Amino acid sequence: MASYLSTSVRAVWSALKADEEVAAYMAARHGHYYEEDETSKKALKLTKSDCPAIIMVPAVGGLAIQPATNVRFDVRMPLSLDLRTEEPDVDTALDIYEMVLRALHAAWRSDSFGVAAQGLFLTEPGAATAHQLYNQMENQLVFVSWQIEFTYTLVFRRQIESS
Repeated sequence: MASYLSTSVRAVWSALKADEEVAAYMAARHGHYYEEDETSKKALKLTKSDCPAIIMVPAVGGLAIQPATNVRFDVRMPLSLDLRTEEPDVDTALDIYEMVLRALHAAWRSDSFGVAAQGLFLTEPGAATAHQLYNQMENQLVFVSWQIEFTYTLVFRRQIESS
């Protein structure tokens, strides 16, 4: 039986891929989705043919449990999102970031990703960083790859007796 954490991670990932705007954008550009675990993220090598790409990694190392009251505790599950694009400037990467964040927020507001019964009561988008991964000259063509990384934290309020 799946835990409330793994069920929620799957629900967020499904909601993001099911979002109409995200799905249309990725389909029109032959984009790729990658779900990784914390140990495989560094080993993932993307090429320009993989872009645009949306990568999600449950950041299990960042899982935090904090007491909320004497009968409740909060569990914080950060999800690391990594967005990649192959474009000459950062604007497209920023547009993808904004689109993904809007999709996550819409799914959260509409039905809490369908996991409110598991105790999900809050989401917290983290700060984003943009990086130029490379600027490579190849046969008079310049290939530029951009990456935006951010966290999206799921916060669960759990009863001590139901944990």
